[in-house]
Amino acid sequence: LFLSYFVPRPHIGASLNTGGGTSFAFAGLTWTFDLTPQFFVEASFGGAIHNGETGRTVPVDRSALGCSPLFRESASIGYRISAQWSVMATVEHLSNGGLCSQNRGLTNVGARLGYTF
Repeated sequence: LFLSYFVPRPHIGASLNTGGGTSFAFAGLTWTFDLTPQFFVEASFGGAIHNGETGRTVPVDRSALGCSPLFRESASIGYRISAQWSVMATVEHLSNGGLCSQNRGLTNVGARLGYTF
């Protein structure tokens, strides 16, 4: 049972910005650690591709992400509503890790509804 905490599961997702900002798709691996039968924490790591700005000259309301693809990591604390459904408070960060000339990064904080197959 203890070793099961170190076995990741794959994830895939997207964040769509309908206001003209940066949208991205991502994939990677997620590790879940149970605090109680209902409460848990998660950590994930993977990659993302985006439609955001990459160059040195960008509009003042946008960030230069440097390149695509980007690294993506996230952390969540969650509550299991049922065996399949959960709700989580999440923070995620996307960055090129300094591999490109620009590296402003993108950080999002929010809520997530999860479904386990």
